[in-house]
Amino acid sequence: MKKLALVLGLVGLSMLPIQAQLTLYPNGQSVFGKRMTQGSTSTLVPVDTMASAVFLGRNVNNRGGYIAFGGGKKIWIGEQSTSTCRMQLGFQDGIQGISDNSTVFSYNRLSTVSTFPFIFYTDIRANSFIVTSDSRLKSDVKSLSNSADMLSSLSPVSYSLVAQSVASDAPASKISSAEMVSMEESCAPTPPDPRIRYGFLAQEVKELFPELVVEDENGTMGIDYIGFIPILVDAVRDLRGRLEEQEKAVARMGGGEIMRKSATADRDQLLAEGCVLEQNRPNPFSSTSEIVCNIPVSVSEASIYVYDLQGQQILHLPVAERESTSVSIEASSLNPGMYIYSLIADGVEIDSKRMIVTD
Repeated sequence: MKKLALVLGLVGLSMLPIQAQLTLYPNGQSVFGKRMTQGSTSTLVPVDTMASAVFLGRNVNNRGGYIAFGGGKKIWIGEQSTSTCRMQLGFQDGIQGISDNSTVFSYNRLSTVSTFPFIFYTDIRANSFIVTSDSRLKSDVKSLSNSADMLSSLSPVSYSLVAQSVASDAPASKISSAEMVSMEESCAPTPPDPRIRYGFLAQEVKELFPELVVEDENGTMGIDYIGFIPILVDAVRDLRGRLEEQEKAVARMGGGEIMRKSATADRDQLLAEGCVLEQNRPNPFSSTSEIVCNIPVSVSEASIYVYDLQGQQILHLPVAERESTSVSIEASSLNPGMYIYSLIADGVEIDSKRMIVTD
């Protein structure tokens, strides 16, 4: 009997630390950790009675409780030990989120591509995305120029995303064969996305703007679309400058700077008299094309001027005949491309049309 009492006593003593750190309540709640008193009072720190499990920390007012997985606090989740009421998620090498056997996001601290160690495999929605852009954090700042010409070489496309398997971001050397089999079984390929999207092909962008293309260790390319914003702004500024130059060229045409004789005739009157400029034939052309026009006998001087799309004068073709006549243009006198030609009669622009020269 004494021996039995001794055994029971030893068992009871061995249970004291467990009872002190783990409390089970009739409602099924489990409280892990020793409850402390609040500050200088004798009142115990309150516990959320609705929680199935509560983990108490060892700091003031039981702050800083957390759950650790494995050893050395390499993976853990818990409460910040200060009074800010923040949850903290700790991991040594990375984190991976999986939903319905497909990876949703992953962060790999050991990623060989430092430009994007955090990857989402789904669409992201937010009110805004703020990019750090303080001038004090930048060096070697240079202005952009001629962006419009480079952008015009890109081919915008529409596309749909095909199914793609989502693999782990961990280096292959750190994954055992058993873990690899488990990953292949648990991470199914993401389904195709039937939505129509719009964008560029990274391979094409890389040829013109290599700084806007990033590539991971598997060779998959991505595009920094936000980086296109300053390029687009520069292109708009460039095009605006070209438009202003064209407007000045048109003003010079109407003001008599191109023609030696000031504009004295009224355009409506000339049109009423049958002054007409027709489309060149053939168009496009690669050898010779004819520009047919009708010049009233009352017109003293008439010419056809050819301009490029930047408003620069390329050709000046006087029209000597009156009434129904034509002017020939040789493709050899122009580079392949699109041009604008105008009929000027007595300093008045009658009409303008486009023509295309091919190889």
